[in-house]
Amino acid sequence: MALISCPECKKQISSQAKSCPNCGYPLDNLEKSLQITRPELSSDLSIGKQVVNWGGDAAIKGYFDSQFNTDRSIPDGVGSLLLFKNGIKVTGKFYTPLIDIHFSQIVNIAVVQKDKILDTNNSVLARAAVGTILLGPLGGVIGGMSGIG
Repeated sequence: MALISCPECKKQISSQAKSCPNCGYPLDNLEKSLQITRPELSSDLSIGKQVVNWGGDAAIKGYFDSQFNTDRSIPDGVGSLLLFKNGIKVTGKFYTPLIDIHFSQIVNIAVVQKDKILDTNNSVLARAAVGTILLGPLGGVIGGMSGIG
């Protein structure tokens, strides 16, 4: 059972109700309601002017790895994130522009040190190996998953 808003009086009522207990509006003939939740996007998705603070943190160089990126338009390899007034510019090698991303489109950005990625992978592999030795193939799967965090 879920709570829904009555189409007539807008009060919260049970989705199982045949009519609204507050105003009597009949609910048995209503079709199912489909709800989609999306982030509020700016009507203007331009990223504005570049923020320049040489020696600061307005540009981050690194390596893009498709294993950790969900955006398939960013190829693997050396690149940078450049800070702009309203977003970031993703660039490839030699600062070749790849994609502009407005702040309202960003769900998560993480800068991860290479040694931390290697430590995590080794931990997962080590746990999987120990699990396999102790409990067989299923133990390997469980051991590996216990290292994911």
